[in-house]
Order: sequence, then C-alpha cells, then structure tokens
Amino acid sequence: RQTCIDFLLLEEEEGGGGHLVDEQSGDGTTPLHLACYGGHVETVMHLISKGADVALANEWGCGSAHWVGMTKSTNPQAVEQLCQLLRDKGVSFVTPQKQGHTALHKAAQRRNKHVIEWMAKSSKMGGPGLNAQDKTKSSQPDEGGHRPSDIWL
Repeated sequence: RQTCIDFLLLEEEEGGGGHLVDEQSGDGTTPLHLACYGGHVETVMHLISKGADVALANEWGCGSAHWVGMTKSTNPQAVEQLCQLLRDKGVSFVTPQKQGHTALHKAAQRRNKHVIEWMAKSSKMGGPGLNAQDKTKSSQPDEGGHRPSDIWL
C-alpha cells in the first residue's frame, strides 16, 4: 500500500497529475478517513508521515475518529492502536458531527465493541482517559434523539 501511495503522491509532487495526501472525494472524505475505516494502521501512519491532516472532516462533519468508530477491522489490537495514534495526534473522540453522532455513536451503529471498550478505558489502561464531561458529551442524544446505548440495543 505504501508504495502505491508514494507513487501517487510523487506524481503530484513532480507535476504529473498525481494526488494530494489530503485529496477529498465529492463529500470531503480523505484517504486517511478510508484508511481508518479499513483499520489499516500502517497506512494511517504512512499518510500522517506524508502530511495528512488528522483534523479534516467530510461534509457531514465526520473526522478520523468517526471513521475509526465505523471501522470494519475485527482486529482489536489494530483498532486500539488506531484509536491511540489518533488520540496522540490530538483527535477528539467526543466531537459530534452534523447529525450529533460522536465516535461512540458510530461504533454503536457498527457494533464495534473494540472502539467502545477503548473509549471506556482509563489512560493508565491504554485508553483515552475521558473525564466525566467528555463521557457525557460522547453519549448525548443525536439529532434523532438516540444515545449510543439506544443504538447498540
């Protein structure tokens, strides 16, 4: 993957019509978002090393944390590593997108227990160590009135 990414980015650097590291799709989704969704830790790290902006969100307001919340990865270590990497880069897991969904809502929609378990952990246990205010913020009802716990059930 990294070789392909490097080729596409090099083409842009050399004026060959390649791609920008933060090139957005029609709805603003970036390669970093898709790598998070796929649970591709090495690709996420590589894109960040090439200058990918972890703070970008698509037109729905979904950023990297939301995409990790929706990940298809079933590898708990990879999911936890992605969460921690993004958290270390300053990504908030409690910021709601336009419909009021936080990463916790997205994880509940996808039955992604790995993200939910990581969000519940203290920082000493390898989690984000959310304070009471952040826990409350992440579990607020979305625009439809649904809390993450309602979605999970």
